[in-house]
Amino acid sequence: MTPKGFQAARPGYPFDNEPMAATTLNERQKEVLHWINDGCPADSVPQGNYKISARSLEGHGLVKIKGHGQTWKATVTARGKRVLAGIEPLVKQRKRTAVFPPRPIERPAPVPPPPPKPSDEVVEALYKRLRNPKGVAYRALCSEESFKTIWEPRLKALAHREDLIGEDMVLHYEFAPRHYLREPASHVWVALVKKVVFDPRNLDIATGEKRVNKFHPMVGKFSEGKHFKVSPQTQPRARRLLHVLFKEVERLAWTVAYERDERYYSYAHNVPSYVKVKTKHRSYEVKVVEAHDSFQREPTKQEIEEHRRWAGSSDMPTRKFYTQVKNGRLSIEVGFRSVRDTKRKPERLDTELSDLLDALVEIELADSVRAEMKEIQDSAWQRRLDTAAKLVAQRVQEDHEWKTLTEQAARWHEYVSVQQFLAAAREGGVDPDYLAWSARVVGRVKPLSDVEIPAPAKFDRYDHRAEIEAVAGRLTDDFQWWDE
Repeated sequence: MTPKGFQAARPGYPFDNEPMAATTLNERQKEVLHWINDGCPADSVPQGNYKISARSLEGHGLVKIKGHGQTWKATVTARGKRVLAGIEPLVKQRKRTAVFPPRPIERPAPVPPPPPKPSDEVVEALYKRLRNPKGVAYRALCSEESFKTIWEPRLKALAHREDLIGEDMVLHYEFAPRHYLREPASHVWVALVKKVVFDPRNLDIATGEKRVNKFHPMVGKFSEGKHFKVSPQTQPRARRLLHVLFKEVERLAWTVAYERDERYYSYAHNVPSYVKVKTKHRSYEVKVVEAHDSFQREPTKQEIEEHRRWAGSSDMPTRKFYTQVKNGRLSIEVGFRSVRDTKRKPERLDTELSDLLDALVEIELADSVRAEMKEIQDSAWQRRLDTAAKLVAQRVQEDHEWKTLTEQAARWHEYVSVQQFLAAAREGGVDPDYLAWSARVVGRVKPLSDVEIPAPAKFDRYDHRAEIEAVAGRLTDDFQWWDE
């Protein structure tokens, strides 16, 4: 039961059961206010402790109280008379004096309008430009904004034009932002790739319409490895699909290799082995996994005893136990890509195994584009290094020639200064024996006899590698990386 002056608390509102401020006088307060208004006559004193009610009336500004005990006296204020007559409410609305700044209205950012749909003429013109790229893919300089507003709508429209690109081709494109190591500038690359179409004979083998006369050699190796998690009933189908997969991988000019983990050679008698699909840029592990259904079962007597032994309390419930039963649905994984059977299509792998190779072809295309860009950058940097090496070698040769010439000039100046010294000695009356000796010494010296063009200076690129790289960093390359 809720006390008077309280209201029932609502869930999530802990302050609802606090007393609320009174907006009107109760009967007791009205009785005391009437008595004070009449002048507090002694013959009609209200019953109980009327002074407490008078104090509450004083809090509302309705009465004034003076004195204590026998000198206690209360008088009604002008506001008390108005409230008693019903002219003025008990609680007055306070005037707000605080000034609050206007609250900003948060509006969502405007959504930019979608770019206009490109016309057929624009899409056809783009297709003509993409047909003859300089390298693996067509590259064009563009910013991220221009890619989203111009390139991407056109490329999406072109991807749906099978009358232009053909039903057996797929359009791949990607925006590559500038990176100080990998990408010299922000650009978009586009490439047309042929879809993976299985050989009709392999398709018949995958669906089981045709028997396999001789399995691929790696199928037997794969069955011995740890990634062949298939029940005996499903193994024939799994081996058949692996045979088709390996045959189609070799048709794409890739290889299927068998490897053993060399880390376990020193101490393990059963060394893990893997069958891998190796492309030009990557290597993928192949896995075959069969899905299973879980069914709850009753725990065995041994499991119950172990639970009682290790449980902290006898009231702890026993955990649930399940039995896993293989259901025949396979999943073939190559690296991080996989294709699997589903409940609606339990034989999906028989007809859609090519989707797995399409994903690998797309990854291989992106790797080829990056590798080609790196090769272009490396060749451009090497050309700049070669040009810088020639400039540095020319500088070294010029310094060597100037140094040789200054050394020859210095020897000539020494010879001239000696001649001037001997002339002054003759005029100064120096000992004739000294003059004769100095004449013999000067006569042996021929300063211009060994003057010749010096041999080219030896230039070592390794010793001057820092200077060569500094000069190459200031050079530019004339090679055009971009198709436009």
